[in-house]
Amino acid sequence: MDIIIHKLTELWIYDVSIFSQGWIYYCFFIPFIFYFAFFTMKWAILSLPIWLPFTIICNNFLNIKEEIVEDKVIEILKAIEKEKIKNEEKEEDG
Repeated sequence: MDIIIHKLTELWIYDVSIFSQGWIYYCFFIPFIFYFAFFTMKWAILSLPIWLPFTIICNNFLNIKEEIVEDKVIEILKAIEKEKIKNEEKEEDG
């Protein structure tokens, strides 16, 4: 684990050193834009083992919550429909 953390630290320091150099900001930030795109993809892949499990767990909790809310909404709508039918029957009888 220490080797992995050490390697990630080295890569981070290298990326910061690239962003600290002046040549990346010449020519209307074009090199900066390309390196930033590469930097973003690189760190998304390198940090995948950290953020992917959290994303999966959070999405599962949100999906379960949405299903519960949908079920409750359906129950409420059915209850409202039953009340409307009862009220219509009372009006016809009354």
